[in-house]
Amino acid sequence: MALSIGKAWDDAKAAIAANRRLITPVSLGLILVPAVVSAMVEPRTAPGVQPEAGPWMWIMLVMIIVMLAGQMAIVLLTNGWHGSVGEAIGWLVILIGFIVILAVGVRLLPLIVLVASEDIGPVAAIKRSFALTGGHFWKLLAFMLMATIAFLIVAAAAGAVIGSIVSLLLGRPEPWSVSLLLVALAAGLVQAAFITIYTAMLTRIATQLQGEGVGVPEVKRAE
Repeated sequence: MALSIGKAWDDAKAAIAANRRLITPVSLGLILVPAVVSAMVEPRTAPGVQPEAGPWMWIMLVMIIVMLAGQMAIVLLTNGWHGSVGEAIGWLVILIGFIVILAVGVRLLPLIVLVASEDIGPVAAIKRSFALTGGHFWKLLAFMLMATIAFLIVAAAAGAVIGSIVSLLLGRPEPWSVSLLLVALAAGLVQAAFITIYTAMLTRIATQLQGEGVGVPEVKRAE
């Protein structure tokens, strides 16, 4: 099908006109307001100078998520969705909640290492975890996401291959069957290997955040 920018413009105008009662509050609340808030919280610096990291970055992140949710709502409305603004806001609340949980999870990545290696209480461990991860959020987020994606890919591939072989040789896995036991063992081995590697990496990451030689002994490599 040929692409016509002119037709897209005409269709967009028609869609906005037909859904203006829903698109207008979405655009104002989920695009305009976050844009204004972002401009207000970002520190002023000289041209070409990057502002220092700080709490304002968290506000910017939330505002970006809100604007993305606003764009998604506009996509739905442009394509003919006729739900209420309340439904759109409900999905937005869920999305922001997920982002907050993800962000807190990243800041608490070293927590298990701190609890295991340092003689501190739970509240102190949480505070120390937040202190250690300050300034390293994006690297830690990338590590967590890459590890999760890698695990899902390996687990899915192993499950499909082993499940097919077991089903072919011993029949479809049923409750309390040998087939199901073998599939469960394979899945458990994959999970055990992932958790072992992930925990070892997390321990060494925590060591770097604490400073070399603190909490976890240095790894000695054979000559």
